[in-house]
Amino acid sequence: MIYKSFVSQRCFGVELEASKNLEQIAIKDIVAGGTSRGVSTTHWQASKNNRNWHVKMDGSCGDGPDEEYGWEIASYKAHGIDDLLSIANVAQRLKNAGLRVNKQCGLHVHVEVNDFCAHRMGYLLARWLAVEPWLFNAVPIRRSKSVYCNALRNVRPVADRKWTAWELWEHFKPEYKVYGSQDYRRVSLNLCNFYMEKDKVNKKRCTVELRLPEGTLRGVNVKNWTRFFVHLVETSAQDCTIFPVVANTLDEFFDACGIGHDGEFSFLSPGLRETKIWLLRRLKKYQFNRDSQAIEEYLHRMTWPEKLGR
Repeated sequence: MIYKSFVSQRCFGVELEASKNLEQIAIKDIVAGGTSRGVSTTHWQASKNNRNWHVKMDGSCGDGPDEEYGWEIASYKAHGIDDLLSIANVAQRLKNAGLRVNKQCGLHVHVEVNDFCAHRMGYLLARWLAVEPWLFNAVPIRRSKSVYCNALRNVRPVADRKWTAWELWEHFKPEYKVYGSQDYRRVSLNLCNFYMEKDKVNKKRCTVELRLPEGTLRGVNVKNWTRFFVHLVETSAQDCTIFPVVANTLDEFFDACGIGHDGEFSFLSPGLRETKIWLLRRLKKYQFNRDSQAIEEYLHRMTWPEKLGR
């Protein structure tokens, strides 16, 4: 038997995008009330190795012509379950205080990959390509059609054949200096920071970025999107499996996510089980009739003891 749990100490950072309906100083005070970390306010500043929270302007999440910009609330450089829960708690505090998101907003999660080489990134790409179509069916249509998170497979179409890890990296590496940076940054899985830092001795921001999720301040969404992505990256660092470019079934999807049950030979920790059920419920809500019966049956199997009060 294999026990799968969220034990990664890999560093990560979360960016919460929001509307401008609250003032910057008010947001700073709300964040400060929910963290032991400091909170800084800036006009605009790239986040690198944050020790504290940053509240800054963001020109991509304005809500209509009267609001040309919104706010980005960037977390400190975090690791482990305690930081994960703390960041989710701050997001929920912001929501409870009345901060809103709009259709332009997204939730971004950066995960550090200092230990990855280009070949290892190919294994992460293999998993990502397998799960990407499913994840696009786990977000609202306003996000799946957003220009800020195009599907990676739409930027560089990928043939349905067997690929090696190195072939996948060579196919998807973001040669932004040639093709234009925005095409490669505004994708569901942004590899640009890794591409720029991977060969440096002193890496300052060697990360991959999940850009797919819709803007949200709900703590449960922030917690589970972050745990899902950190676990996916950690699994790719440990496992050299090359998956098909599309997962055809729910079981294949969860295996590529790193939260499959491998038949009857593995158990998930309470945290990963929560994330798996959360994903199933999002697929049920947003899946637009894709595999609806399979999703319903899978969700029933995982939750039926709750219905019996156990």
